[in-house]
Amino acid sequence: MTLTNILLAAELFLLLQFLNPLPELNLGNALGIIYSSAAILLTLYPAFCPALTYAFIILSVILAVSAAFLTKLIFSAADNSPPIDRPLTLVVLGCRVKKKRPSKMLCRRLMAAAGYLNSAPQAVCIVSGGKGTDEEISEAQAMFTYLTEHGISADRIIMEDRSRTTAENLKFSQQIIKERSLPETTALVTTDFHQYRAVMLAKRIGITPYAVSSHTEGKYILTYLSREWLAIIAYSIIKTK
Repeated sequence: MTLTNILLAAELFLLLQFLNPLPELNLGNALGIIYSSAAILLTLYPAFCPALTYAFIILSVILAVSAAFLTKLIFSAADNSPPIDRPLTLVVLGCRVKKKRPSKMLCRRLMAAAGYLNSAPQAVCIVSGGKGTDEEISEAQAMFTYLTEHGISADRIIMEDRSRTTAENLKFSQQIIKERSLPETTALVTTDFHQYRAVMLAKRIGITPYAVSSHTEGKYILTYLSREWLAIIAYSIIKTK
């Protein structure tokens, strides 16, 4: 097998990974589809514009190194597990609700939250998420219902149903922690790829949290990692301004 064939196989694999989540489309897989398609065209027709081909190769090396570094940060943050033998406030970050039921991704977060709560009887939980325009109930209500249906006592769960963004999840949950004198030791429950950025935002308002992470479905991992790489870079730039 020639080098060209190896490159084409790798580029086609990337393209299929970014196409896999369709019809769901976000910045991550949109840019991934564009990048993979450009890579395939330049591999098939390198003589079309040699300067462009060389520039694309340099760009690809820079992107690969940056992606590897950011991915290491992301999954290191996701592995920061909390203790189970002390009072702690668990903050479950909201995610899409379909009608009145949590989406698959939110269900995974809630399963991770329930697992921790079952092993840490001193912990309390804030479920954080408002009602989107395409949702019949708030994310907080859907999460509360799911957890109580799965054996978590209602008196351990507090709903925060005003937030629309991750930053608001954290801000409003912090207000509840202070108002109700809940344990200040905090752990965030979110999907593994999202933990690092959530921790970035938490630290900006004075929270240094642990992580309780759910895993991402394989077909979505590249899409969401790509989006997170861009978001982390953007948040880092905003912080320096």
